Amino acid sequence: MKNLEEEFEAENKRKEHQIMQLEKEKLEHDLQHKSQEMANLMINLVRKNEILNEIKSDLYKIMSALKNDHSKEVKQMILLTNNKIDSNIQSDEVLKRIEEQFDLIHNNFMKRLQEKHPDLSVNERMMCAYLKMNLSSKEIAPLLNISIRGVETLRYRLRKKFNLSRDENLIDYLNNKI
Repeated sequence: MKNLEEEFEAENKRKEHQIMQLEKEKLEHDLQHKSQEMANLMINLVRKNEILNEIKSDLYKIMSALKNDHSKEVKQMILLTNNKIDSNIQSDEVLKRIEEQFDLIHNNFMKRLQEKHPDLSVNERMMCAYLKMNLSSKEIAPLLNISIRGVETLRYRLRKKFNLSRDENLIDYLNNKI
């Protein structure tokens, strides 16, 4: 009788362990899927911004070609189109989706960041997310549509906003204090 109970208990432990292992594998798979989805969203955002920048460049070429032409209407239309492109480069639904995906993967990091530092701009929040992902300045630059020098300037501004001293690491702050 006692042997039967011990076998039954051992079998239950094995089954519980199997269930926990399967749940762990499912969670890891879900996390991997969400990470891949977020990476795809970021790649799409970068591609969209690259195309919009090419269109902007083309618009400037057209404006240069029209310099001698006194058609103010055409120039104004081009400037309006250029302004629309500028506003579309960053303010996008894709950014919201990226933040949502990032929060799922990184335990509500973006929400905690927003609560602790509500004065951050969209670019600054995205910069924090990229730093949390351990991306280099060279990798971050095209994602934010700025130069590598611009990324370094943004890092400096974040350090000032977070009141970090010279010996405090920005990435450590994001990983441990937010």
